[in-house]
Amino acid sequence: MAVYDEFSDRTTWGPGLAVQKWFIRRVLNSILKAVDQDLKDLEILEIGTGLGHFAECVMAGGVKRYVGVEPNQVLRESAQKSTGQPQILAGGLPNLPESTQGQFDLVVLTHVFEHATSGYQAHEWAGALLGTLKPGGHVVVISPDILDYKGFFWATDWSHAFPTSTENVRQIFLDNGGHVKVAKRMRFGTINGLITSLSFLASKIWPTKFVNLVSRAILGRELGTSVQVAFFWGLAFVVTQKPTQ
Repeated sequence: MAVYDEFSDRTTWGPGLAVQKWFIRRVLNSILKAVDQDLKDLEILEIGTGLGHFAECVMAGGVKRYVGVEPNQVLRESAQKSTGQPQILAGGLPNLPESTQGQFDLVVLTHVFEHATSGYQAHEWAGALLGTLKPGGHVVVISPDILDYKGFFWATDWSHAFPTSTENVRQIFLDNGGHVKVAKRMRFGTINGLITSLSFLASKIWPTKFVNLVSRAILGRELGTSVQVAFFWGLAFVVTQKPTQ
């Protein structure tokens, strides 16, 4: 087994898989609103394709062009199979394939940035991401916000290393010369103020540990945390535009 092969088994549970796909559809809508562009006009690069859920979503929506980059072979092959999409390349940050440089209108990373080993490496990654964009293009980072996740930030995935927040991701892209257009917390797959406020309140009363205890005994899965991750806990949602000059 190679590094991170277990991710596929961990995230393909039936009900959880349906929630992931629902979440991705909502996230895509939020991204398109933030960049104010039509999917059919966009050439999109996704870093960290996982099982290919985002690829499936944008291809079904008629994206102009999609290319993915995924370092893990098991995930890459799974994404290629599920989408019928050959343009999922082997590689990872910061040394992305040469063919990705300066080619894209939009670069998307969902649950990737927190895998940097430190803020300094995340800074290096941000520079590499901006390098894949056409002038005026956007990079969108969506990562767990440590201020909500707290200790669960490390418990939900063994490979989490850089404790991302909306503010520190914003700072990193500013320091790389990007124009940060949006830096908000996403909840329930949206940055809508009313929905995120209600989700925040729900996160405070949801009995995470108790539900985990019961569901672990019955199903062997921690559904308390899963519900918080899918619906209530905040994600850093940062949209940065590459300068046109």
